[in-house]
Amino acid sequence: DEKAGPVLNTRHVWNCRARPPVIVAADLLHKAMLLHLRSGPPDESCPEWKAFMEVAEELQMVEISLLFRRAEVAFFLNLHNALMLHTHLHRQSPPGESLRGLRSKLLR
Repeated sequence: DEKAGPVLNTRHVWNCRARPPVIVAADLLHKAMLLHLRSGPPDESCPEWKAFMEVAEELQMVEISLLFRRAEVAFFLNLHNALMLHTHLHRQSPPGESLRGLRSKLLR
């Protein structure tokens, strides 16, 4: 989507203080899973999509420099998994296509 920009969270600027990074990443993953479980591809009017995008925008202000190693790993694993689900949805992959197959395609 050209209007959204090349990066997931560039449509709006997050003007509030961000929650702790691990909470934001876990919430983003949770919202991505809700989108994935929804029937049919999401559109911008669906409440699950709006909730996902709001949390994605919050990533702009997350302060990860204060995380200790284990929390940093948890943050990036949750973020990676959420973005894999987002890619799966954005590409409108066939329902039977596994995320593992998508991951191998993206890493080529």
